[in-house]
Amino acid sequence: MNLPINDITPLGWWHPGRSTPQSGADAIQAGLLQVSRPLYIVDDGGRPGVAQNGTIAIGTAKPSDPAGLPLLGYAPALHPRHLGDPNFKK
Repeated sequence: MNLPINDITPLGWWHPGRSTPQSGADAIQAGLLQVSRPLYIVDDGGRPGVAQNGTIAIGTAKPSDPAGLPLLGYAPALHPRHLGDPNFKK
């Protein structure tokens, strides 16, 4: 996947949890389809990577932890059952 991410200003920093970021269109699509899990888009060596665990620090200086990666985007977990007024969904 060839996306121009070099000019994107990071939102903060992502620190790995149980797994490392995955690259490629399939990984990003799979992450987008799992709406009940958070989605982190990171700069993984000049390539966009997607992760669904770990921790983030928004708007901070580069961490001393070498495992931290620039955070390019974030979408919180949002299960469809939590969308809208409960009375409307009945």
